[in-house]
Amino acid sequence: MTYTCRECGRSGEIHCDQRCFRCVLTERVIDLLADADGRVAQQFRPLLHALTRVENPATVVGWLAKSRSAKLLRDLAAAAEPITHDVLDQQPQTQPLHYIREVLVTTGVLTARDEHLERLRSWLERVLADKPSHHIRVVKPFAQWFVLRRARRSAIRNGDYRRGSADYARARILIALELLAWLDQHDLTLTALTQSVLDQWLEDGTTTRRTVRYFLGWAYERGLATKLDVPMTARTAPAVLLDEDDRIAQLRRCLTDETLGLDLRVAGALILLFAMPLTRVLRLRDTDVIRDVDNTHLLIDGHRLLLPPRLADLIQQLQARTGARSTLARIDRTPGWLFPGQIATRPAHDNAVASRLQRAGIDSFAGRNGARLALAADLPASVLADLTGLHITTALRWTTWAKRDWTQFVAARATSDSKRSFGPNEHDRL
Repeated sequence: MTYTCRECGRSGEIHCDQRCFRCVLTERVIDLLADADGRVAQQFRPLLHALTRVENPATVVGWLAKSRSAKLLRDLAAAAEPITHDVLDQQPQTQPLHYIREVLVTTGVLTARDEHLERLRSWLERVLADKPSHHIRVVKPFAQWFVLRRARRSAIRNGDYRRGSADYARARILIALELLAWLDQHDLTLTALTQSVLDQWLEDGTTTRRTVRYFLGWAYERGLATKLDVPMTARTAPAVLLDEDDRIAQLRRCLTDETLGLDLRVAGALILLFAMPLTRVLRLRDTDVIRDVDNTHLLIDGHRLLLPPRLADLIQQLQARTGARSTLARIDRTPGWLFPGQIATRPAHDNAVASRLQRAGIDSFAGRNGARLALAADLPASVLADLTGLHITTALRWTTWAKRDWTQFVAARATSDSKRSFGPNEHDRL
């Protein structure tokens, strides 16, 4: 039966009181964003426009009624002062706040910024808040002028700053604080730290303590410590590998099992076939998929990776799919991500996708290592590095583990055309 909204005259599903969901949504969004005088501030006009024009208004009506993020947004709007990143930084850094910040950025209320880099600054303030003053005097400049400075350079060089990099930056700061606390417990100072005492501290802890080399090197350059040596972690062959039969079985399942989520099938296949790290897979954009009359390629660091027909078809389906993301994510119509996250300005979260793959029986980490070893047996290190995103030194180690000598290949390639297209023959027909 067709219903007609008494307010706007549209036909379709009626929410209540003979009004359609879109009319109810408009009323509730205005109520959400209005100040004490019932007016929506000019700053919130882009958000009002975006929320009231989503494809599925019923979903946002439900979100407004139940979400902690919506309640937080109501409180922020009721404060009757402009919302800035600085204002949000003063709030408890919860997941609802992160979500609201992304919504405000997506809709143009706030300008975009590198969140992982910015969160490092506020995290540093919190972690130093209860530390002894003599620790702060040393660690704060180390964090600001060494760790954060490198983080900013990395963000500029790579175009963004990823969560894994931020976690590693935090580890460098935390391990410095751990060493200073240990020195206090043993009535020692940083300047009095000797190699033998440092060796004992390193021996008594996990290998993560070796990250202290950055702090000690910085301290030595500033005359705060003597020159000390922290041994590098030994490079060993990967301990977690998916054997070839299991890897191929999981790969075939990704390509053929329609009970798996489409995004999991594509992500799993790219990992198991081309040894791409999950973080790299999730940062692929729609524009990285290139089609011509006969073939489909994936653009990887300027190189075209030839896709098997079955995988190319799955990627095409993934690009065409709609409705798999949240309604708010579709505020931005051109996210550009092949694997969009909950908010269109971000790709899907790697930890969440890795957990879903694991629950589906796809071992992304061991499978990636198995694929790397298989590729290292058939590709030279330079091609392996380009394909998988490995540093050339790491790629050389993988080819060594695969026990292959590519001297003849390099000599032959010197006279060949410099253009190349990746596509391991063993999987072209999968």
